[in-house]
Amino acid sequence: MDEIKALRSWRITSTRLSTIWSGMVSFRKTLKSLPELEIHLTPDISGKIIREYIDSKKLFSSRKSAACVLVLPEETKDYISGRSKQSLRTNIRKADTSNLRVYRLSDSEIDPMVARAISEQAQIKHLGALARDKIRIGVKNWVAVDAEEQIIGFARIQTDRDVAMIKCLVSIEDNNRSIVRWKLSYDIFAECIQSGIKYVICDSLFELDAGKLYFQERLGFKVFRLRTV
Repeated sequence: MDEIKALRSWRITSTRLSTIWSGMVSFRKTLKSLPELEIHLTPDISGKIIREYIDSKKLFSSRKSAACVLVLPEETKDYISGRSKQSLRTNIRKADTSNLRVYRLSDSEIDPMVARAISEQAQIKHLGALARDKIRIGVKNWVAVDAEEQIIGFARIQTDRDVAMIKCLVSIEDNNRSIVRWKLSYDIFAECIQSGIKYVICDSLFELDAGKLYFQERLGFKVFRLRTV
């Protein structure tokens, strides 16, 4: 993820007028050096939603967007294996030890849960956006619960053929916030693999803070220049 850090640093080091031009040259070189990934989307509503998100992240005069993408293997065992997934395996074991569980829910099941969480946890970021999201074609929902069956996390993805986009992944429990995100992510990706999803798109690189960058890197996300067809 060194490319992300280079692109992010451009926004800071190019604040003075005297360095704008050299900053833009450096930025374009870094952007051009990113691997390119072609994403095939359908003309259906689900495909249009993902396409609009990708298009909204186009950088300057570039025809391509830069975003973090997880390229999934054909088997779940291949995703979770290897030294790079040590953090993932460790946190999954912690979640299992804590009896943390993740369930798939329908829209009618998850909506009242989100409403209740908003009333109880109004300060949690993204819950409001999750409640306002009314387009549910190609959408899948997850909820995480603790040993007492208390809701401690939500997630939603938008799917279109072999592409998925994370719309929300949030923990509402302070003590196990990190573990909840690891567990939600792994269960979502495992189901994506089983259903034939090849690519999972997450945030634009400019929306990443240091903590989120580390988390996504450990999950296997890499930054690509995206081209939709």
